[in-house]
Amino acid sequence: MPIALFHGDNRLEIEEAWHEATSDCRGAGAFNCERFDAPLDLAAFRQACAALPFLMGGERRTIVVRDALRRGGTALGQRLLPVIAELPPSTFLLFVEFAPLPAAHPLLRWMRERQGEGIVIRRFDRPKPRALPAWIAKRAGRYGVTIDNAAAALLARQIGNDTLTLDQELRKLATYRGGTGRIVRDDVAALVPYTLGGDLIFKVVDAVGARNVRQALILLHRMLDAPSAPHPGQVMAMIIRQFRMLVQARWLLDHGQGAAIGEQLGLHYDFLVDKVRRQSGLFSADQLHRAYTLLLEHDRAVKSGTLSLETALDLLVVQLTRL
Repeated sequence: MPIALFHGDNRLEIEEAWHEATSDCRGAGAFNCERFDAPLDLAAFRQACAALPFLMGGERRTIVVRDALRRGGTALGQRLLPVIAELPPSTFLLFVEFAPLPAAHPLLRWMRERQGEGIVIRRFDRPKPRALPAWIAKRAGRYGVTIDNAAAALLARQIGNDTLTLDQELRKLATYRGGTGRIVRDDVAALVPYTLGGDLIFKVVDAVGARNVRQALILLHRMLDAPSAPHPGQVMAMIIRQFRMLVQARWLLDHGQGAAIGEQLGLHYDFLVDKVRRQSGLFSADQLHRAYTLLLEHDRAVKSGTLSLETALDLLVVQLTRL
């Protein structure tokens, strides 16, 4: 009765373990593999568990149930137990959950009581902040490169422990290095999004939210004076875009739809969703609407020639800190 549970918030490593555990589902083996997603169709699942393998696909059936246990809760867990107890020895059952399963879940308790009898529980957690640079260095080795400490620290600081995004960026950096050699801090600053201008935009808004006009202006000019600085017009567009996202995020949070921020705002990285969610809390809805009105007024002033871009940016930051 081989049964496995892979759960936790480290989606990257869960998917890799899932891929490895179901390697016999490729080629002809696909005939003996089925996958169920939430909400789980219990009747179809029961039928799949009772079926014997197709000979042309090998001697084992593989059934994967993805993200159904947490959504189904205790009730589903209780209903699964008698089905699992009758699982044929020829069937491998894998539960995949992209978040930690509660310790009190009936299936998890049942599996823990029988662990070692063909039952495997593996929890995959994202690395803690202090362990993140070492995780990045080890991951870089998978792509034939090394990464210096400053580069790993910058990646960790800018992206956080979003392992899917980190892996994607490490692949890109390794390709840039030709699959060999050493990734350095300048590579990360040049190639990874939100490590220069985008990151400073977040810091400028943090300073504005803290009503620290001096720090906000220092950060603004650090961005404008950087060797590869964006054009002031691009900076204005970035600030407008940032506050537009904060207005939208504040509305979603106020209406109980915080989970939809990433999808509604087109943010594909968890660390960006977290930053926007946090920053939207620095302002009331009224302050954000007044901020957006200020942004539009300064944008019109620049386009009409009343203000230069540089002057408009300085005035804007000062006025935003006084909301």
